[in-house]
Amino acid sequence: MQLLRGAKRDLLLVCIAVVSLQFAFLGVTSHFYNLHGSSLEARVGSQDASQYIALAHSMLQGTFGSGTTLEEFRTPGYPAFAALVLVISGGTFFSLVLAQIIIAAGIALLGYILARSLNIGRAVSTCIAVLAGASPAMLLATMGAMGVDMLYTLLTLAALVLIFRLERAPRAVALGMGLLLGAAVLVRPIGLYASLPVLFAIPLFIPAALAKRLAAFALACAVFAAAIVPWMWHNYSVAGRFSLSSVATYNIVYYNLPYFLVNKYGTSVDDERAKLLQPLTSTPTDELRNFKYAGALRSIASDTLKKEGFVSYGVFHVERMDSFFLSSSVNVLNAVLTAGISDSVSTSLKPFILAERGGWALLFLLAFASPFLARGRERIFLSLAVVLIFANAFLTSPVSQPRYRLPVEALVFTAAFYCASAIAERLRRQQPLKRVDMTLR
Repeated sequence: MQLLRGAKRDLLLVCIAVVSLQFAFLGVTSHFYNLHGSSLEARVGSQDASQYIALAHSMLQGTFGSGTTLEEFRTPGYPAFAALVLVISGGTFFSLVLAQIIIAAGIALLGYILARSLNIGRAVSTCIAVLAGASPAMLLATMGAMGVDMLYTLLTLAALVLIFRLERAPRAVALGMGLLLGAAVLVRPIGLYASLPVLFAIPLFIPAALAKRLAAFALACAVFAAAIVPWMWHNYSVAGRFSLSSVATYNIVYYNLPYFLVNKYGTSVDDERAKLLQPLTSTPTDELRNFKYAGALRSIASDTLKKEGFVSYGVFHVERMDSFFLSSSVNVLNAVLTAGISDSVSTSLKPFILAERGGWALLFLLAFASPFLARGRERIFLSLAVVLIFANAFLTSPVSQPRYRLPVEALVFTAAFYCASAIAERLRRQQPLKRVDMTLR
């Protein structure tokens, strides 16, 4: 924590900036919603958020899911958080938004600590922190529809910050990391796969004998498993499936394959989805989220991939990762500020979309180059960051959108600024040498 000495003003500035930007966006959004005869409450009731809120209320009533398919489709992490907030606040809508603004500030502070742990300067670290806590995706998440992504980001980022403390207290830190990553999985099941690179990186950050490294790694894995296995056992006892959630199988048939077939044949998503689900036509869509139909959905997916070609789908899946790297938040912001009335992007917004995509392209290129300009544990961490970025891109393809970048945005900003700072430093050191050479000539 030596790097954080004297940084209280920076941390305070980060908090003030992030909270101010969050409330400013909240006010602007509320104003536009009122102009269109809608409300922010309607946004929280949209998309996936309504399911999480319903589960939170069912928790307060003592029955998670109330016997619905949501119990098997969603993990309990975010509903538990939302239920706690509702209990503390008395059930008001804005209490959840306020809690998520606090999470945004927490993510920003963790972004600052992470940047300073990589020996990035205080001013640049402050910029990274503000970007991490008030990026377009984070501002949109605070409105409620993507609060689950914010909580997941907070937990995974906290685990990554702890990785730099493994040298001092390997066992205690490994225990904390395992607990945080396990909690993140209970918020978003995708964390089961995204957490693996972090767990396997633990021994690389411990400068001790191999036995001590493996002991810390084993402890982290044991705590990680202890956090998620009870929920998997719950699903086994309720639905006969030792799994975190039924969401993966459902998403493959309902989203991934229809988009793949549209790309291949030029049809519509709705048509291809209807063809895929034809054997289950009599089953309500909500019921398909149940583990009861996981086997049937898996068979549909397997038969389709055998027919169309596994390699063909694999190429499509990788190609569509570009939307993770280059998708724009401008059109999403446009839809939000028009209360969902206008999903089309006007010509006047296209330059902003192009500029944002160009900015992301530059940030990702700098981030990917950062390990080559680092040494020691900084190189190890930046390499881990690149692995996590690609892992999230792969796991969310082919339906990636700006919200899916949220868990790795702080890593992208940190790695990109690290690379830019390293390049600037090298150029600064070389400049006097060039002047001397010219003098000698």
